[in-house]
Amino acid sequence: YIGVPEFMGEVVGIHDSNLFEKFISTSILLDGTRHIGHHLFGHWTLVIFSIAAALLGILIALYLYLIKPSSADKIAENEVIKPLYEGSLNKWYVDELYDYIIVQPFSYIAEQASKFDQKFIDGAVNGVAYIVKETALTLQAAQSGALRSYASLMAIGAAIILIFVLLWQF
Repeated sequence: YIGVPEFMGEVVGIHDSNLFEKFISTSILLDGTRHIGHHLFGHWTLVIFSIAAALLGILIALYLYLIKPSSADKIAENEVIKPLYEGSLNKWYVDELYDYIIVQPFSYIAEQASKFDQKFIDGAVNGVAYIVKETALTLQAAQSGALRSYASLMAIGAAIILIFVLLWQF
């Protein structure tokens, strides 16, 4: 799906070389506007310009950093160039901006969500566990192992149920 322009694909004999354009063309409505307009430069002229610009940049970098390294420092100290140099050196402060706009707010939200989880969600779960534990400890006393007391409690319970059913009918 690499988007090789059709004019380049035609040179090497590859028809339909821009598969990405075909893939994306169903999503956008640019098909009818493709051949409308006048180009100041042809495709190959733009390719040559971009290659020349890349080569020029490489040659300037070789000169400034390998052939005459002291000239880069002099250029960086120029008052007009210095802000551009500082911005470039610090990656145009994109990392700092990203940290301020994205990372810090989401870290704050995550911290608040964690506090909410610990206080309310974990508190509710731990509260239910505490109630069950205390109920079990309270009912543990009723488990004495004496069959006579079990039979007595069962008879009392049956009597209560019978009285409730009889009173409920009237």
